[in-house]
Amino acid sequence: SIGAGSFNNCQTLQSIAIPKNVNYIEKGSFSNCSSLVELCVDIDNPHYDSRNNCHAIIETSTNSLIAGCMNTIIPEDIYVISKSAFSGASSLTSIIVPESVGLIDALAFYGCSALSHIELPNNLTEIKESTFHFCTALTSVKLGTKIQYIDEYAFCNCFSLESIELPKSILNIGRFAFANCQSLPCITLPDNLVSIADFTFEDCTSLAMIKIPNNIINIGACAFNNCSSLDSIHIPEHVKTIGTRAFQTCSKLSLVKIGSGVNNIQSEAFSNCSNLKTFICNAMYIPSVEWGIFNQTGISKATLYVPVDLLQNYKDNYPWSEFGNILPIEEHTVMFLDWEGTILKTEQVEDGCSATAPATPVREGYTFTGWDKDFSNVQSDLIVTAQYEKNPESAVEDIEAQGHRIRKIIENQQLFIILPNGTRYSTMGQEL
Repeated sequence: SIGAGSFNNCQTLQSIAIPKNVNYIEKGSFSNCSSLVELCVDIDNPHYDSRNNCHAIIETSTNSLIAGCMNTIIPEDIYVISKSAFSGASSLTSIIVPESVGLIDALAFYGCSALSHIELPNNLTEIKESTFHFCTALTSVKLGTKIQYIDEYAFCNCFSLESIELPKSILNIGRFAFANCQSLPCITLPDNLVSIADFTFEDCTSLAMIKIPNNIINIGACAFNNCSSLDSIHIPEHVKTIGTRAFQTCSKLSLVKIGSGVNNIQSEAFSNCSNLKTFICNAMYIPSVEWGIFNQTGISKATLYVPVDLLQNYKDNYPWSEFGNILPIEEHTVMFLDWEGTILKTEQVEDGCSATAPATPVREGYTFTGWDKDFSNVQSDLIVTAQYEKNPESAVEDIEAQGHRIRKIIENQQLFIILPNGTRYSTMGQEL
């Protein structure tokens, strides 16, 4: 047997041949063998194989790839890529993971520092702990459509990661999952998420845009700590808790908008956000706060907007009273009308925000073409009216001609003839 870590960190080892009498190989036995280019198993070994000269060690009974190297070609019938299978394979630049793979275990590609792109199969439902941790050259990842869980540290310290699209199927993202992905400019979180875990996006210094889904109820500690390119954040209605240092040192953050459900803001949540200018708090009650939520932020130069009926309460309560200006949230009425004046929808919209249009209206004989005014940046009461375009007039007549039934159509004052075989002619005899 070959025990755990037996060849760990053998960085000059280039080739390994497994004899026929080896009956057990512990997962991770060949981690960090950065120069390994060749793996083979004796063809008479009943427990392991290197089928199709794939330069990998495969557990025959389970179709599990136990160990790989820079020249590995994963066979089409592999189901499992085992724990630490490629860990430390720093010369691996690319790999094709076949659709047969249903499980990639923890640390499988840990430290594959030359790997630049990977496309994962649709059978995967989980990205295990530290699967791509320290894949520092990884620029893009394509996830399968069935992924439900991204475990902690999954893409941590992928410094070069620029693009990853999270499928709608995702239910949970673990701690540190994308921490220190310094090149990631934006990410859209799926609607099924209910929590953003501690440290999830810490030190994502290029992250300039993120949309927090409406179902989120908790933003964890240091979730966006040191996201120094983030300039605005909208925390939706269902969020109840903003964790300790959640947005600490977001040095470019100028606008924060908090939904009505927030009731607890933990210590230093917005500390050292030195560019903060506008803080809009829609909370139905003044949130309970812990120590130093605005420490080193300079809120004396910022403006706080709050519900009008809570204005005096905010003025009388620390730390809110430290804001340079405390003003009521201004709202405007946006009314959507149909063509004949019927009210389709009325909505109260905060100053500078967008209204939401009603369902597309229907008018017989007409096609809806849009609305007569822009309602994306509402700064006053607004009446928006539906616009339509009249449908083309047409007339259809079936006639007999030389024993055949043909169809005569008039559209927009032009005559067309349709033969029984479906051929269409204009009055000029041109086939259409």
